[in-house]
Amino acid sequence: MPPIVLRGGTAAFGVRADPASPATNSCCLLFLLLLAALLALTIGAATAANPNDDDQDGDAAVDEDAFAAASAIAARYAGFQSDPPPASADPASPSSPTPPGHVVHLTDATYRTVTSLSPHLVMYHAPWCGHCKQLSPVLSEFTRTVARGRLHVGKVDCDAETATCKAAAVRGYPTVRFVQEPFPPVEFRGRRSVEGLQAFAERFLSPAFKTIRASEVASIAEASDVAVFYVYDPKALTSDHLTHFASVAASLRADLPVYVVPDAAGFQRLGLDSSDTATPAAAAALVITKDGGSDHTRCPARTLQDLATTAQQLALRRWIVDNKHPLAPQLDAGNSQELLGGDHLVVLAIVDGGVGGGEGSPPPSATSLAVAGLRAAARGWSRRRRADPMKVAGRNPVRFAWLDGRERGEYVRRMYGIDTPAGLPRFVVASPRDEEFYERGADGALFDVGGGGESGGAGEAEAIGEKLLANVVLVMEGKLKVCVFSVLCVCVCVCVCVCVRARSCTCTHL
Repeated sequence: MPPIVLRGGTAAFGVRADPASPATNSCCLLFLLLLAALLALTIGAATAANPNDDDQDGDAAVDEDAFAAASAIAARYAGFQSDPPPASADPASPSSPTPPGHVVHLTDATYRTVTSLSPHLVMYHAPWCGHCKQLSPVLSEFTRTVARGRLHVGKVDCDAETATCKAAAVRGYPTVRFVQEPFPPVEFRGRRSVEGLQAFAERFLSPAFKTIRASEVASIAEASDVAVFYVYDPKALTSDHLTHFASVAASLRADLPVYVVPDAAGFQRLGLDSSDTATPAAAAALVITKDGGSDHTRCPARTLQDLATTAQQLALRRWIVDNKHPLAPQLDAGNSQELLGGDHLVVLAIVDGGVGGGEGSPPPSATSLAVAGLRAAARGWSRRRRADPMKVAGRNPVRFAWLDGRERGEYVRRMYGIDTPAGLPRFVVASPRDEEFYERGADGALFDVGGGGESGGAGEAEAIGEKLLANVVLVMEGKLKVCVFSVLCVCVCVCVCVCVRARSCTCTHL
């Protein structure tokens, strides 16, 4: 009997069908069933890899909708001016918006209500103040040409409105602040010109945050000394939570970048999972990255919950402010008040010249090694805090910074009794609250800054950082004794020590 070719190409396998042979028929049936199963698996895999267009468009639409919604919330803070009031509106009425292009005079009766309705740029002044008289026409010109339609501007006569100025802790005239209730105001310290006011105001006229995609997280973190990331799952969280967070972000946008990732994939991009030292990734998380992304701190979940209340918003803002500084920034006039003020220790590396080197700067080896050791200690302290969720939730009791002792030589000699540049580099641990500092360990020797020279490398910097951090812990435990400078002795540069292991003196701002 000639061979019978079966559909599906079975003749290629030499299969013969004999109607009288049940075994042959069973073999053919089995082969067909296997072929059908293989075909079904192939189709299923193709379908999984390439879903139909309707499903694909639906997923994309959800992502784009979340992205657009987050961007719209951020944009609400890109300018605060309300629509022009009706002709009958009374500018002095607390419920009336400020007329565009006009400065509103705020009183004890209207100040709190008006500033709580929308943010204001406020000038606190006195009629007899000469500098106030010079700034007033500048403020009016700024309001008419720059702020019109974008920003509310007000003035407070502190001679007449004493209660308001006392509550605002105004200590000099003129004082100009950006006021966004219920958050702390931001004081203007720039040039008293239209351009100076504009540069200051523009910091508060941008969106509350920048909306980004999960794929952008790594590159932004790597390029930033400090970056704040708020990531959430738009399918599990309503927009109300983001709206409340935007209010907090808007109060910080002048100081540090805040990014929002409306995509659950952002959790993985930020390395958040059940093994994180804070809490497992849930519907939302807030993370501050530092040092090019090499260090990160996650906000405790309870601090991020229920942002609808003012108290919780203020608590979240305090946590961000407490963790906003780079691991080891340069101490200068711009940040000295924040770094040296408050109830915390400040670990300082006082070096001879800038880290990057410049005209008149020494070879960077000793300076760079000291700063690298400081950074290593800062990273070690950050790891210690992350290992204990209670410490992460509380205030950060230690800050790290480096100071150019060549540029600030007089300050270094006056405050720390260190000869510059001969006595540099040097580590000190300052306690501004107690008006004392430490520079010697338990053995009486100065804190180790390394050997310098070309031999200093990453390994030596890590070793210096470990020793420095160990001394910081001893300071916190009260195991390093201090000596006290008298105020008179500080003034005449004479030191009177009562013990031999360390010294202390009054710490002031640069």
